[in-house]
Amino acid sequence: MVKVSEVTFAAADAEGDGRLTPLQIERIDFGVNGQLSAETFARIDRNGDGFVSVEKFARAARDVYSSNDPQMPGAVMFGPLD
Repeated sequence: MVKVSEVTFAAADAEGDGRLTPLQIERIDFGVNGQLSAETFARIDRNGDGFVSVEKFARAARDVYSSNDPQMPGAVMFGPLD
């Protein structure tokens, strides 16, 4: 799971700076709408610095597969919960 997350992250990190912006997250947010993508970004950006690191991204992706808790940051990463 971590390797897939790292590859996805690298593909989205157009500048190669190790950080994803909200727009970059929206581009890879697996076809979800802009509002849900913004929610995803806010949930993944746990420290509120305005960027998502590869570590934050991998942790959120892991949440999707390892928890049924809708409050987990990555819960909406692949689309709405309903």
